[in-house]
Formats: sequence, C-alpha cells, structure tokens
Amino acid sequence: MNLEQVANTVISNLQLILDGQGWPLAVGPLTEGDYQALSTMFAELNWDYAFSAFGNREDKFEFTVKLLPHSGGLPAGAAMCVYNVETNSFDIQFVESFVRNVPDHPLHGKMMKITVLAAYLFCSMVDCPTVHVIEPDTQELMEIYKTFGFEGDSVLMSASIATIEALIMSYT
Repeated sequence: MNLEQVANTVISNLQLILDGQGWPLAVGPLTEGDYQALSTMFAELNWDYAFSAFGNREDKFEFTVKLLPHSGGLPAGAAMCVYNVETNSFDIQFVESFVRNVPDHPLHGKMMKITVLAAYLFCSMVDCPTVHVIEPDTQELMEIYKTFGFEGDSVLMSASIATIEALIMSYT
C-alpha cells in the first residue's frame, strides 16, 4: 500500500470511529476551499507556512473535521502531519480546532484525540514506532499532549505507539 492509500484508509477508519461514537462529524482530506479558508484570518496558526512547507510533500497526511450535515462548509478542525520515512516517525506539525471556544460544538475538546487516533492508525499501517509533536507552542498544549502519553519540551514531544495504544485501549 502506498502512502496515499494509507492516508485514505486512515480517513475512512476515522470516519467509522466518529460514526460509531455518534458524533455528527465528517473527516476528510483538505479541499481547495479548506486551503483558502485556512490561509485567511479564520485560523490562528500559520497555515500558509504549513501548506508551503508540507502541502506538496508525498509523505504528508492532512485532514479536516467538519460538522454534519454541512460537511462542505468551513472546517471545525484541521491537522497537517508528515510521515518521516527517513526516521520512521509520524510528525504532527499543525493541529487546530476552530471551535475550541464553542463548548456545545460536537468537536469541542476532541480535535487532539482525533489527531492522536489518526496518528496511531497511520503508524499501525506502516509499522512506525514513534509519534512526534513538532514545536507545541504553549505550556497549556504541552500539558494536553502529556495526557496522551507524550513527553518532551517545547521543541519536540514524543510518544511511542505502544504508549498511545495502551491509552486508546484504556478508553474502551
């Protein structure tokens, strides 16, 4: 299976998991409209940089999460990751929830969990042992990543797939 097929399979499996949880959310690849929306003041993170640095790489893995039934609208969340073949690591580069201040939104408080789950699924398919978070930008975010088993500092946080798997299994 090539990396594009792995990415498509991960997105399909994520959707099955979201459906199984009863969350009215749709997960899918970034569209041209998503790129345009994320390149405006709609986002806090520098998505222009993300797209220029990672957007054309063959080893990228990106997705958005949108509210159903309006899955053609603006993303409620987005993630940009890279499977680093040279180091055999999955690098979470950008994650943003655009509804973090909307407590009644179905994605509120779940974007990081969905991203870590996507990383786990991807790594399981390519036999990748480690997930990295590249430059988490606040102490608050670092504390959130720690709840998912990540350790490190403001430059690099890491978790083994075994650690993430144990955490996921504890949810069931």
